[in-house]
Amino acid sequence: MVDYNDSKTKYSVIFRNFSNAMKGIIAVHLYGAQKYSEDGYKDLPDEQFLDAAYRHLEDIAKGNLRDIESQEHHISHALWNIAVLAERIAKRDTRQFYPAPPDDE
Repeated sequence: MVDYNDSKTKYSVIFRNFSNAMKGIIAVHLYGAQKYSEDGYKDLPDEQFLDAAYRHLEDIAKGNLRDIESQEHHISHALWNIAVLAERIAKRDTRQFYPAPPDDE
C-alpha cells in the first residue's frame, strides 16, 4: 500500500523532537503578551529582535541560563526573537525557500 502522507509537512516531528524548546518559546511569548500586549511586538523594528537575541545569547555565553525578570531560559528568549525575524523575513521574501505544504485532501 502506498502512503500518501510522505510528501505532507510533518509538524508533529517538530513538537515531538523539540517539545521543550517549543514550550520555552511559547512561555516567552505569553510572558511578553502579559507584560506588553498580545501583538505589540508586530510594530517593532527588526533590529530590536536581532539585538534582543544577541543579548540573550551573550547571557548564555556568560553562564546565565535564566532571564532574571521572566525566569524563562535565555535560549527561549533568543529563539523567540529569532522566530519573529524568521517569520518576517519569510513573509517579505518573494522567493520560495520552503516548499509550500501540499493541500490536505
